[in-house]
Amino acid sequence: MLAIDLAPVGESGAKGLIAATVSLSLLAQLAYEECDFVEADRLARQIMRAGERKVPLEALVIVYPLMSRLQAHRSGPAAATRYLLEGERIGEERAYPRLTAVCLRDQVERHGTAGDLDAAHLSLKRLANLACRQAAAPNGQESEIASAHALAQAQLTLLEHASPDACETIRCLHREALDRNDQYSAMQLGLRLVDAQGAIGNTQEASRLLLELLRTGMNRGVFQSIIDAGPGVRTLLEKMSLNGAADVLALGPMVRTIVRRLRPHDEKPAPSATREQSPAGALTAREQSVLRSIGQGLSNKGIARELGIAPETVKSHAKRIFVKLGTKTRAQAVARAVQLGFI
Repeated sequence: MLAIDLAPVGESGAKGLIAATVSLSLLAQLAYEECDFVEADRLARQIMRAGERKVPLEALVIVYPLMSRLQAHRSGPAAATRYLLEGERIGEERAYPRLTAVCLRDQVERHGTAGDLDAAHLSLKRLANLACRQAAAPNGQESEIASAHALAQAQLTLLEHASPDACETIRCLHREALDRNDQYSAMQLGLRLVDAQGAIGNTQEASRLLLELLRTGMNRGVFQSIIDAGPGVRTLLEKMSLNGAADVLALGPMVRTIVRRLRPHDEKPAPSATREQSPAGALTAREQSVLRSIGQGLSNKGIARELGIAPETVKSHAKRIFVKLGTKTRAQAVARAVQLGFI
């Protein structure tokens, strides 16, 4: 809501442009997490058309990694890496070490998961040099850059061998994000911690944490990051989709939707012997209100007027409902709601 309110402020001069571009970057990030690649791409490109020298650092730090993730889905790893290299270049030229650091961090992860460990080590070396320069000349950004370096180093170490110390590094970074109430960073780090726990054989702790992250993602509308997560997360999600435990059943529709997105189109899901539990408890009170209004045939604007919220907020709630119920359209969501006795 804050991002939507700030977006029109860009018409009121330079300070307004900063507010507008930062808000657009947040909206692009939200659209990506709701699996709306078209809207995320449109908003991100709208920011980039303003020109790299007019866009504030806070927006660039979001937009370049986001464009890389979009391109990974649309055009493959080479196109994704090009955006990270471009972000690194701009960060160096404009003396934006945070932008350089996040792009190098993501390069290490992208090269490492692709199996190109030599390229990953080269990116890590550049990130280590940046962290050293920042420590020698503090400017208030050194702790964030040190954290980016620590995460990249830990992830690369885990790709090479099972390292409890590397896993502990990621755990500490996750705890720090929670302590400063940075929920989005905590979600990203939590997913990496699940992979790290799996890499050292601690599957019980990995499963517990993943369940916690799924609940957080369900309540906060973070879905695509879970789909993008590493192989350890994917393996656990596949197991959860067949699990009959009570704590998993409430998340069933969401988990199965994510698993379907992970599978190749020609791969059939394994049959489940468990009876599907109603996901009513998985929907928030607001989402249930939106769902009932959809069932009454109201448009997004009509629902917004009835509930006193913005039409864009209704759209976001609808997308979350679709993911949680495992549906793709309003009609399917209504049919599912009737089946479950919601309306």
